[in-house]
Amino acid sequence: GTVTAIPAQATYPFHTLLQLTATPFVGNTFVSWSTDVNTTFNPISFYVDSAMTVTANFVRNPMEYTRSTFSATYAPISVGTGATQLMTAGDDSTRSIALPFQFTFSGIPFPAGNFLAVNSDGYAYFSRSSVVGSFPSQASNANLYTVAAPNATLAPWYDDLAVTGVGSNPSGQVLYQTQGALGARKLTVQWTNVSSYFNANSGQPRQLNFQLLLYEGTGVIEF
Repeated sequence: GTVTAIPAQATYPFHTLLQLTATPFVGNTFVSWSTDVNTTFNPISFYVDSAMTVTANFVRNPMEYTRSTFSATYAPISVGTGATQLMTAGDDSTRSIALPFQFTFSGIPFPAGNFLAVNSDGYAYFSRSSVVGSFPSQASNANLYTVAAPNATLAPWYDDLAVTGVGSNPSGQVLYQTQGALGARKLTVQWTNVSSYFNANSGQPRQLNFQLLLYEGTGVIEF
């Protein structure tokens, strides 16, 4: 979280009346002040009467989400309207997108410049560093219920999909695009015409189109 001081200045003369306000990040809760001021009130006001340290304490609220159902028209993105290709082929492949804005997931902030690792198998996860490679061991969506990777996962359609052509299906692609005004942007990741299975041994797989959207500021995640 953050702390705002009124007045905001580098040093304070003796007996200055100071007000501090703690503001938690999305997915966190303010719980108390400690060190030289001990209280659960927020904001707090006190007189600066010595060299003081005041600590704001926050707790993470992991997975504190509300599931909502909505109805809206599917709005595809395309290279022609500004989207960027992330993959044009791949099976169990991961490529990373640098986050265009800070996003807090399960109470953990991921600043702009951290990464969203996107897999051809219809899932993504947050990472402090870029992830690039092929991960066959992560193809099974049963990993969602174990400690096995991937973790901190967003799974709009997690299955053993394929961006590479399968049978008579041509190759699909994974696209991404940031849209909207600063402070209210959204990041869209779109799996486009990916095959619903990685081979045609049990019949020709269908082609799928779906999206993952992250909204700046609100922490909203949309599938």
